[in-house]
Amino acid sequence: MSQLSNIKMQVKDDQTKQTSLRIAIDANIAGLDIGIAKTQEAVILPLSAYVSKMQRAHTAGTVNVLAILDAQRSYHDAKQKLITLQDQRDMALLQLIEQGGLVPKLFVTSTEHADRKRNN
Repeated sequence: MSQLSNIKMQVKDDQTKQTSLRIAIDANIAGLDIGIAKTQEAVILPLSAYVSKMQRAHTAGTVNVLAILDAQRSYHDAKQKLITLQDQRDMALLQLIEQGGLVPKLFVTSTEHADRKRNN
């Protein structure tokens, strides 16, 4: 094989590896997005409502301050888990960028949508 053929094969192999890596990272980001949305909906919002309920109950004199503190602790623990998920998502986005300047899929999609809208 000539040197040019070897270089072409290496470039093709590198492109395949980058495409596979991008697909894996995009899937990771999509999974994290789902986890963030589910945590927000199923955990954060109900706990926030529970904290408010405990505060009203304390104002009414039906629960003590420890009930409020317990509700707030649960809420803040859940918020910390949500922040961890968001950090993992941000790290995955950075991983895409570090891998040869790849642009995250969500930015490509939003840019393509903006271009179509502008051309119409």
